[in-house]
Amino acid sequence: MEQLARRLQRAGEQIENFLLPDPTIRVLNTLIHTMDDLNEGPLELSPLELSTRTALDLDQVKAVVGQLRERGYLSVGDQTITISDASALRQLHDLLALKEEVRHGLSCR
Repeated sequence: MEQLARRLQRAGEQIENFLLPDPTIRVLNTLIHTMDDLNEGPLELSPLELSTRTALDLDQVKAVVGQLRERGYLSVGDQTITISDASALRQLHDLLALKEEVRHGLSCR
């Protein structure tokens, strides 16, 4: 029963993620949720799998992951992503999410 509840929660989170307009936030959400599920170690995610989980095309995912790699948030190996600093990645996510909230909050007025 607990596993079913967890799956339903993840499905709801994934649907919410699909509705986000910013590809970087979608990728960050997915990385953070996957990281939370694993607790530690490298994430075994291919760009194609990340693309599927975020509902973004492969080129968008590669661009976002490339930017995160260049800025030192993660490193990419053969089918694995290693998060260098989980708290820094979460901070980046929170800042970008706040930026989106402000942008959409102001445009609705």
